[in-house]
Amino acid sequence: QSVVPYWYLPGASAIFSDQKSHEQDLMLLNAVLDELLRSASKNPPREDGHTSFLQYMVASMNDDGVTVKQLRDDLMTLLIAGHETTAALLTWTLHNLMKPKHKDFLDQVLSEIDEAVGDREFAFDDIEKLPFLKMVLLETLRLYPEPPLLL
Repeated sequence: QSVVPYWYLPGASAIFSDQKSHEQDLMLLNAVLDELLRSASKNPPREDGHTSFLQYMVASMNDDGVTVKQLRDDLMTLLIAGHETTAALLTWTLHNLMKPKHKDFLDQVLSEIDEAVGDREFAFDDIEKLPFLKMVLLETLRLYPEPPLLL
């Protein structure tokens, strides 16, 4: 026997305030993604060969028969998946580094960052100067892989 979730019932957003808020948030997110898609379709890839991932997806939309809704849904998936996996990696890394038994590892990570970056703002090229931090992050992914379960 199947039960219909309340959010599929007509008028659910009028009764349940959290559902109304969710629908408004989803409409806002869809509007932002639609604007990004419009912007990417108006700005063709540059002649020097540099194409953003979004421009590539928009350009392939015409070749593969992908609809704007499908493309927007793919962007939503990338946005949410990228956020969740990064947040989980950082959470588990900090959780483990903050344990008293891992104090030496934490000190080594902090020392490496201080040496590579110092007092200035972090730059993308600094990543190459942080091999121990990279090992710590990779070990965290080994211990706590994301996603934890594929259905």
